[in-house]
Amino acid sequence: MIVTEMLNTNAFVLEKKIIPGGEDLGERSGIIRSKEYVSQANATPQNPAKGFCISYDGEAEFNNGRFRGRLEAEEGYFRGILETPALRSSTEIIYSEWRNYTAGYSAYQVSLDEAFFWGEATSQGWNRSYDVSGTIGGQSITRIAFWIASGRPIAMFASMTVTFANGNTQTYWDNAGMPSGGLVFRCITQGWNIQMRNLPTVNPRITNVIYRNGNQLMISTG
Repeated sequence: MIVTEMLNTNAFVLEKKIIPGGEDLGERSGIIRSKEYVSQANATPQNPAKGFCISYDGEAEFNNGRFRGRLEAEEGYFRGILETPALRSSTEIIYSEWRNYTAGYSAYQVSLDEAFFWGEATSQGWNRSYDVSGTIGGQSITRIAFWIASGRPIAMFASMTVTFANGNTQTYWDNAGMPSGGLVFRCITQGWNIQMRNLPTVNPRITNVIYRNGNQLMISTG
């Protein structure tokens, strides 16, 4: 019969399995864990993951940690933020600057301004949609789709379709003006975002090093 021997303190619990009068299995079955440990696998909204656990086979679970030396791994997976002085990657929502159009501003003017803001040419037409956070006429919206026809007078062939928070949509055509309260929104990202920081702004003349030339990312060829 295997018996669990436990050292129970105010801070942690040390479990060690032994066979009375026989083999000590401590080296192969010991577990040290915090007293209130709840694993991520067993966590619930009412009882969230907390504490730490280190098992005899090398498995471990912690919350935050700080390492003063080198950290190496064969592989890994990050759900949240991965940050270095030069790179930040995350799944959090990132917003553009606020875009603000007053009541009466026409749909085609909004479309033109947005195409210009995003650096898009409209001579061959333009068709873009964005996830947003904002309001039109005081009602919450979640998405905007812009369309400009090519080779036609813009005032006759342009539209802006908004998706409201309740899923309904409304299209503003051509010279139709923004309603009372206007249009106010920020574009938002979905999925992974990668921000590059502190990039050289001139060619470093080092092969494969990335640098920034205005709004463009470049790769040096040496």
